[in-house]
Amino acid sequence: MISETTNTMNSSGSQYLFIESQLMDRSSHHTEYLKCILDGAKQKNIDTHVVCNRSATADIKRAFAASAVLASVSGKELDGIGGKFKRHFVKLSNTARNSVAIFHQLRKARKRVAIVVPTAWTLEIFALLPSLIWFRRKIQSANLIFIPQLKSTELESKKTKLLSVLARAANWVHPRIRFFAETKVAREAFAKITNCEFKPIAHPIYFETTFDEKAAKTRTPQAVNRTDTPVIFGCYGFARYEQGIDVLQAALNELLDRNPDLNIHVFIKWSKPFAMPDGSVAAPDAHLESTGKVTFIKEVLSDAPYYQQLRKTDCIVFPYRPESYAARMSRVFLEACCLGIPTIVSKGTNQWNISSKLQAGIGVAAEDPAALAHAIESMAAGISGYREKAKAVSALSRRMFSPVQFWQDIQETGWENELVTAKPIIEASQAQ
Repeated sequence: MISETTNTMNSSGSQYLFIESQLMDRSSHHTEYLKCILDGAKQKNIDTHVVCNRSATADIKRAFAASAVLASVSGKELDGIGGKFKRHFVKLSNTARNSVAIFHQLRKARKRVAIVVPTAWTLEIFALLPSLIWFRRKIQSANLIFIPQLKSTELESKKTKLLSVLARAANWVHPRIRFFAETKVAREAFAKITNCEFKPIAHPIYFETTFDEKAAKTRTPQAVNRTDTPVIFGCYGFARYEQGIDVLQAALNELLDRNPDLNIHVFIKWSKPFAMPDGSVAAPDAHLESTGKVTFIKEVLSDAPYYQQLRKTDCIVFPYRPESYAARMSRVFLEACCLGIPTIVSKGTNQWNISSKLQAGIGVAAEDPAALAHAIESMAAGISGYREKAKAVSALSRRMFSPVQFWQDIQETGWENELVTAKPIIEASQAQ
């Protein structure tokens, strides 16, 4: 259960208005992500208000004290609408409705407002433009956080032409509009597309309330020399092609066929099948299940079971494809960093950019089952050492990916990217 959010007054007498049409229920990362941000606001005595989807559950509306007035412009809510033309018409109609809803929210505000759009894209900018013009003086700032919706190869395609036009228009109509992106690759790509400056922004992980900190610090790594206790591996992101679950299955088949007595157990979150690029459907491998060394978590985990699963995991595997994750952040990866859990990550991804600086895991060639199998074997053999290295840099991760850091970035009160200057614990070649 999400605890209720209490709005508090900040010293400047302004309010941060969060506009998030994708906030509906607990089925996505948006809920925990926004909760972390608002927890940070409470620590810093910042007044906030959330505007969310009009279909939001009663639990969400109560927990965030939110105004549920926005219509859906993306996501699964529009998947059932037949025909491409009809879907575009509904998106544009809902964007117009959202524009009116935002306008009314600003009209009712009794103080200056700083707008924050946590997942900005073309239609979010379009909905905001009329208010940026009409309430030019009332809007203290407009902060748009861009989460890449495209593959890295598409960031400079025709799909971003409208984004370029709208971003420049917003930059022109309001003097204090600011654009943010979480990764360096995304910032550079968006800046090139829009000719606007993109600032860094932390993806907040609220370690202190999300996890049992004492248990996390005192947890002993699994002893690899004990025959009764396997080394626990996990893969806990959504089962999708871009997350390389098919590569992981191929790697495990190769590894367990070659070394069936390897003392490991792998948990893979896989709540539903997904489509491969060739149209085939990927599903959990029955042969892997039959080995007794692989468990597929087929139900959607709520917070408590999920964090219990994290606590007993020795290493988390991220076989992500670089074309999708070169510019994207992974919340599960950041949770691993904050908990001090070693990782195995694909090179060429943003996760490898971070991991290679923290030096708390192993990097492998993307989409290479043999390399991934070897990395899992190496991690199992040296888990105690990798765990110690991961724990040594977990405090740095908690600082860099904290709600407080997020607010420092938004308020421009200082941003020190410690990961850029952090001295590696071991050379990259030793972590491979």
